[in-house]
Amino acid sequence: DFTDYLEDPGGPTHGGELDTSLMLHLAPELVRMELAQDYPLSERQVERYRRGATGSVPALSPGSVGRPSLASAEKGARLYKMIHDRIATRVLGAVAA
Repeated sequence: DFTDYLEDPGGPTHGGELDTSLMLHLAPELVRMELAQDYPLSERQVERYRRGATGSVPALSPGSVGRPSLASAEKGARLYKMIHDRIATRVLGAVAA
């Protein structure tokens, strides 16, 4: 659950706040924020997108879904640490079992 980490109420989406923040943290030289464009979805569209009912990124999207403009390297660092810690906890728990 990324609710405490993201500002976009649409949650994690392709090229949105989460993806862009992680990339700004891990490989900032690959991110061209001057080209990033927000493409927010309605609640209904978000649900269809998450279920896979749309099949792919919406045709009118600039290549992202959500709000990459909300991304930051600092947010990416916090997200990365949270993901890392959760994976480490599960792996160590499985090894100990």
